[in-house]
Amino acid sequence: MAYPSTIWKTAGSIGPTGMGYFKRGMFTGNANFYYTKWIDRSWPKSIYSEELKPDPDDRAQSWKLPDYNLMDLHASYTLPGASFSNMKLRLHVFNLLDESYVSDADDGDGHAAASARVFLGLGRRWNISLTYDY
Repeated sequence: MAYPSTIWKTAGSIGPTGMGYFKRGMFTGNANFYYTKWIDRSWPKSIYSEELKPDPDDRAQSWKLPDYNLMDLHASYTLPGASFSNMKLRLHVFNLLDESYVSDADDGDGHAAASARVFLGLGRRWNISLTYDY
């Protein structure tokens, strides 16, 4: 049985095929943009089972999460030289602009934002990797 969950999310990306003074194929990069309109997650038992709801006559809608936008950055660089021809250095930065946002929440009494338990999204974080193909 699938849990009801609706996520409206749009995404786009930009990726260059060659840049300025870099040799074609040595440098790649892209940026991702995410726009989240809203996320609605409901516990299915409260929808289908009246005895599990605190107040069976409560038909109010839960509050809406605030909109948020995130930007990620991904870049890779192929190391030059015969001995490094199969090595690639990669950098990933998630939430590049260090946006503060509510990623999820549990509805509270009165279905208001003030009584909800919220889960904040992760701040800026990054990783770097070096790969070797053999």
